[in-house]
Amino acid sequence: MSAKQPRARRQRSLRESLGSIVLGFELIVVFLGALVLFGLNALPAWAALGGERWWCC
Repeated sequence: MSAKQPRARRQRSLRESLGSIVLGFELIVVFLGALVLFGLNALPAWAALGGERWWCC
């Protein structure tokens, strides 16, 4: 039996790397915004922290 060599990882482009960083920051901003809405009692906890889809239908 021959041992399989692991595939070489594809080098990510600059656009892909920056895109993942930007999406990570956006996730943090949305989470902090939800905490602000919860802290200001503008929304109930279940809605501010991602509960039921209250904005649709």
